[in-house]
Amino acid sequence: MKCITSRWQPLLAAFLSVGLLGGCVGDGSPCAALPGSARYCLQPMADIAPFGVQQKVDVVFHGRRETMITQLEADDSGMRFVGMTPFGQKLVQLNFDNHNVKVEAFPGKGPDPVMLLVLVQVATWPAERVRRGFDDAVAVEDAEGLRRLVKDGKDLVVIRYTRGRPPFGDMFIQLPEAGVEFTIMNLDVVDTNE
Repeated sequence: MKCITSRWQPLLAAFLSVGLLGGCVGDGSPCAALPGSARYCLQPMADIAPFGVQQKVDVVFHGRRETMITQLEADDSGMRFVGMTPFGQKLVQLNFDNHNVKVEAFPGKGPDPVMLLVLVQVATWPAERVRRGFDDAVAVEDAEGLRRLVKDGKDLVVIRYTRGRPPFGDMFIQLPEAGVEFTIMNLDVVDTNE
Protein backbone atom coordinates (compact mmCIF):
# COMPACT_ATOMS: atom_id res chain seq x y z
CA MET A 1 0.00 0.00 0.00
CA LYS A 2 1.07 3.54 -0.61
CA CYS A 3 2.01 5.80 2.30
CA ILE A 4 -0.57 8.21 3.66
CA THR A 5 0.27 11.83 2.90
CA SER A 6 0.53 14.46 5.61
CA ARG A 7 -2.85 15.83 4.47
CA TRP A 8 -4.47 12.80 6.16
CA GLN A 9 -2.74 13.35 9.50
CA PRO A 10 -5.68 15.41 10.91
CA LEU A 11 -8.08 12.56 10.08
CA LEU A 12 -5.78 10.15 11.86
CA ALA A 13 -5.55 12.57 14.79
CA ALA A 14 -9.35 12.63 14.98
CA PHE A 15 -9.44 8.84 15.18
CA LEU A 16 -6.69 8.92 17.81
CA SER A 17 -8.61 11.38 19.96
CA VAL A 18 -11.65 9.13 19.91
CA GLY A 19 -9.55 6.20 21.01
CA LEU A 20 -9.83 4.69 17.57
CA LEU A 21 -6.18 3.97 16.96
CA GLY A 22 -4.97 0.47 17.47
CA GLY A 23 -2.63 -1.92 15.82
CA CYS A 24 -2.74 -2.31 12.09
CA VAL A 25 -4.03 -5.87 12.28
CA GLY A 26 -6.06 -5.86 15.51
CA ASP A 27 -6.81 -8.96 17.54
CA GLY A 28 -10.08 -9.83 15.80
CA SER A 29 -12.16 -8.93 18.87
CA PRO A 30 -15.65 -7.64 18.05
CA CYS A 31 -15.64 -5.27 21.07
CA ALA A 32 -14.44 -1.67 21.51
CA ALA A 33 -14.55 1.13 24.07
CA LEU A 34 -16.47 4.30 23.26
CA PRO A 35 -15.31 7.65 24.64
CA GLY A 36 -17.00 8.04 28.02
CA SER A 37 -16.18 4.59 29.41
CA ALA A 38 -18.72 2.38 27.66
CA ARG A 39 -17.86 -0.89 25.96
CA TYR A 40 -19.80 -2.13 22.91
CA CYS A 41 -19.57 -5.53 21.23
CA LEU A 42 -20.69 -5.88 17.62
CA GLN A 43 -23.94 -7.77 17.26
CA PRO A 44 -24.46 -10.60 14.76
CA MET A 45 -26.14 -9.64 11.52
CA ALA A 46 -29.00 -12.20 11.70
CA ASP A 47 -32.41 -10.69 10.89
CA ILE A 48 -30.97 -7.40 9.59
CA ALA A 49 -32.26 -6.49 6.13
CA PRO A 50 -29.31 -6.67 3.69
CA PHE A 51 -28.07 -3.34 2.33
CA GLY A 52 -25.14 -1.70 0.58
CA VAL A 53 -24.34 2.02 0.60
CA GLN A 54 -21.60 4.35 -0.54
CA GLN A 55 -21.11 7.36 1.72
CA LYS A 56 -19.13 10.56 1.99
CA VAL A 57 -17.86 11.03 5.56
CA ASP A 58 -16.64 14.45 6.71
CA VAL A 59 -14.76 14.33 10.02
CA VAL A 60 -14.30 17.55 12.02
CA PHE A 61 -11.70 17.62 14.78
CA HIS A 62 -10.18 20.78 16.30
CA GLY A 63 -11.77 22.86 13.54
CA ARG A 64 -10.19 20.83 10.73
CA ARG A 65 -12.29 18.90 8.24
CA GLU A 66 -11.20 15.80 6.35
CA THR A 67 -13.21 13.65 3.96
CA MET A 68 -13.34 9.89 3.47
CA ILE A 69 -15.45 7.87 1.02
CA THR A 70 -16.81 4.61 2.41
CA GLN A 71 -18.49 1.55 0.96
CA LEU A 72 -20.53 -0.49 3.44
CA GLU A 73 -22.32 -3.79 2.82
CA ALA A 74 -24.28 -5.80 5.39
CA ASP A 75 -26.15 -9.10 5.19
CA ASP A 76 -26.62 -12.30 7.22
CA SER A 77 -22.96 -13.23 6.74
CA GLY A 78 -21.65 -10.00 8.34
CA MET A 79 -20.46 -6.49 7.45
CA ARG A 80 -17.86 -5.33 4.97
CA PHE A 81 -16.46 -1.78 5.11
CA VAL A 82 -13.92 0.01 2.92
CA GLY A 83 -12.72 3.55 3.69
CA MET A 84 -10.69 5.51 1.15
CA THR A 85 -9.56 9.02 0.32
CA PRO A 86 -11.69 10.96 -2.18
CA PHE A 87 -9.02 10.05 -4.76
CA GLY A 88 -9.47 6.33 -4.15
CA GLN A 89 -6.46 5.52 -1.93
CA LYS A 90 -7.60 2.77 0.45
CA LEU A 91 -7.23 3.68 4.12
CA VAL A 92 -8.86 0.64 5.69
CA GLN A 93 -10.83 -2.46 4.73
CA LEU A 94 -12.82 -4.39 7.36
CA ASN A 95 -14.76 -7.63 7.44
CA PHE A 96 -16.94 -8.68 10.38
CA ASP A 97 -18.05 -12.30 9.95
CA ASN A 98 -20.47 -12.21 12.93
CA HIS A 99 -17.65 -13.42 15.22
CA ASN A 100 -14.36 -11.65 14.48
CA VAL A 101 -13.12 -8.54 12.68
CA LYS A 102 -10.49 -8.92 9.97
CA VAL A 103 -8.54 -5.80 8.99
CA GLU A 104 -6.48 -4.60 6.07
CA ALA A 105 -5.11 -1.13 6.78
CA PHE A 106 -2.37 1.23 5.67
CA PRO A 107 1.08 0.71 7.19
CA GLY A 108 1.55 1.89 10.75
CA LYS A 109 -1.26 2.80 13.07
CA GLY A 110 -4.76 3.22 11.77
CA PRO A 111 -8.39 3.38 12.80
CA ASP A 112 -9.45 0.59 15.15
CA PRO A 113 -11.65 -1.51 12.89
CA VAL A 114 -14.08 -2.40 15.62
CA MET A 115 -14.73 1.25 16.51
CA LEU A 116 -15.61 2.13 12.92
CA LEU A 117 -18.07 -0.76 12.74
CA VAL A 118 -19.41 0.08 16.22
CA LEU A 119 -20.35 3.54 14.96
CA VAL A 120 -22.18 1.91 12.05
CA GLN A 121 -24.18 -0.36 14.35
CA VAL A 122 -25.04 2.19 17.04
CA ALA A 123 -26.25 4.61 14.35
CA THR A 124 -28.14 2.21 12.09
CA TRP A 125 -29.33 -0.82 14.07
CA PRO A 126 -32.68 -0.99 15.88
CA ALA A 127 -32.41 0.36 19.44
CA GLU A 128 -33.11 -3.02 21.09
CA ARG A 129 -30.25 -4.62 19.12
CA VAL A 130 -27.89 -1.78 20.07
CA ARG A 131 -28.75 -2.17 23.78
CA ARG A 132 -27.63 -5.82 23.64
CA GLY A 133 -24.13 -4.73 22.59
CA PHE A 134 -23.36 -2.78 25.77
CA ASP A 135 -21.99 -4.32 28.94
CA ASP A 136 -22.53 -1.10 30.92
CA ALA A 137 -25.63 0.84 31.92
CA VAL A 138 -25.98 2.74 28.65
CA ALA A 139 -29.39 4.10 27.67
CA VAL A 140 -30.33 4.18 23.99
CA GLU A 141 -32.82 7.03 23.57
CA ASP A 142 -34.67 7.43 20.28
CA ALA A 143 -36.79 10.38 19.16
CA GLU A 144 -37.89 11.67 15.78
CA GLY A 145 -34.67 12.19 13.79
CA LEU A 146 -32.45 11.64 16.84
CA ARG A 147 -30.67 8.88 18.78
CA ARG A 148 -28.65 9.44 21.94
CA LEU A 149 -26.44 7.01 23.83
CA VAL A 150 -26.33 8.18 27.44
CA LYS A 151 -24.37 6.92 30.46
CA ASP A 152 -24.48 8.48 33.93
CA GLY A 153 -26.40 11.46 32.54
CA LYS A 154 -23.73 12.23 29.89
CA ASP A 155 -24.09 11.94 26.13
CA LEU A 156 -21.65 9.38 24.74
CA VAL A 157 -22.92 9.56 21.16
CA VAL A 158 -25.52 11.88 19.62
CA ILE A 159 -26.87 11.01 16.17
CA ARG A 160 -29.13 13.25 14.10
CA TYR A 161 -30.78 11.79 11.01
CA THR A 162 -31.75 13.65 7.85
CA ARG A 163 -33.38 12.42 4.64
CA GLY A 164 -34.76 9.39 6.49
CA ARG A 165 -33.30 6.75 8.76
CA PRO A 166 -30.24 4.69 7.95
CA PRO A 167 -28.93 2.90 6.14
CA PHE A 168 -30.09 5.14 3.29
CA GLY A 169 -30.55 8.45 5.11
CA ASP A 170 -27.85 10.90 6.11
CA MET A 171 -26.43 11.30 9.62
CA PHE A 172 -24.60 13.74 11.82
CA ILE A 173 -22.75 11.93 14.63
CA GLN A 174 -21.18 13.71 17.61
CA LEU A 175 -18.83 12.13 20.13
CA PRO A 176 -18.89 14.89 22.78
CA GLU A 177 -16.23 13.32 25.05
CA ALA A 178 -13.76 13.28 22.14
CA GLY A 179 -14.82 16.54 20.45
CA VAL A 180 -15.27 14.78 17.10
CA GLU A 181 -18.12 15.19 14.61
CA PHE A 182 -18.97 13.05 11.59
CA THR A 183 -21.26 14.22 8.79
CA ILE A 184 -22.28 11.20 6.73
CA MET A 185 -24.02 11.63 3.38
CA ASN A 186 -25.36 8.70 1.40
CA LEU A 187 -23.95 9.07 -2.12
CA ASP A 188 -26.46 6.62 -3.59
CA VAL A 189 -29.37 9.04 -3.00
CA VAL A 190 -27.72 12.48 -3.22
CA ASP A 191 -30.25 15.22 -3.88
CA THR A 192 -29.35 16.73 -7.24
CA ASN A 193 -31.09 20.00 -6.28
CA GLU A 194 -28.50 20.79 -3.60
